[in-house]
Amino acid sequence: MRERRSGTIVNVGRTAEAKGYSEALAHDLSPFNVRILVVEPGQFRARDSQHAAGTTKPYEGSPPK
Repeated sequence: MRERRSGTIVNVGRTAEAKGYSEALAHDLSPFNVRILVVEPGQFRARDSQHAAGTTKPYEGSPPK
């Protein structure tokens, strides 16, 4: 990427360390037109998530937290 003088690095993580590392890397690589993209996954509710998680009978039908 440095030789081509372009590119994108994708970091996936939710920790402060990952974010700090990505910011430092972005600063160091900006002269080479290399961008850093940080993806911070969050929670989501999927239609079939109860079945995938294998919920037991006492928790079926409980409202999500």
